[in-house]
Amino acid sequence: PDNLYVASIYLLRLGRSGQVKKEEAQQLAQQILKKPVSCYSGLRPLLQFYRKYLSHNEAIDLADEALKRHPNVRYLKKQLANSYRWKIFSKEDSPRRQSMCDRAISLYTDVISLYPETSLKVKLELASIYAESYIDRTELANQIYENLLSSEQDPYELQMLYFHYATYKNFHIQDRNASIDYHKKAAEIPNPNKYGKMSFNILRKIEQWGRNRRCAEILEFLENLSSHNE
Repeated sequence: PDNLYVASIYLLRLGRSGQVKKEEAQQLAQQILKKPVSCYSGLRPLLQFYRKYLSHNEAIDLADEALKRHPNVRYLKKQLANSYRWKIFSKEDSPRRQSMCDRAISLYTDVISLYPETSLKVKLELASIYAESYIDRTELANQIYENLLSSEQDPYELQMLYFHYATYKNFHIQDRNASIDYHKKAAEIPNPNKYGKMSFNILRKIEQWGRNRRCAEILEFLENLSSHNE
């Protein structure tokens, strides 16, 4: 298709069936790089294709090339930071892991400092990179979460925040009780989005495993929640 955004979406869908050659993706990338930057340029879905069907490194290289051509564009900084984040969370062994964390942190920090209205999601992504860094940056992650917890009021956003904070408390701080508390906070917000539902399902699994001393409490909570939603 002539529309590069549509072409990227189409390529991403074709990738699931293995019908796309690497050269086709690279050709589309060159076309996108020559066009003015916008969220509908096709870069974002193409980066998804690169991550899923080529490699994280090639996705990073593509995002980096786009940013080199337009070094002051916030959207491209976010795309490159996100590409690093996916590589870091892939758990692929890499001697460059810490340098990638540092680069991602620098990009995220730059975006947030220049644009204070940056979305909650971007701030949570920065907190997640702090938590993954080999250099102990727990205090910086904690600070982000504390600031967000004291200021966020939108129910939809709160579910996302509580879910991510619960995950952080569980995997990085090993505070299982706090993790359960925040999953409960996410799950009990009316009209749950995917984050509230994921928290509900995690609580259900904890209760079903039967290994946590709070299983009875969790079961009662889930039953009460289910009865209110009927």
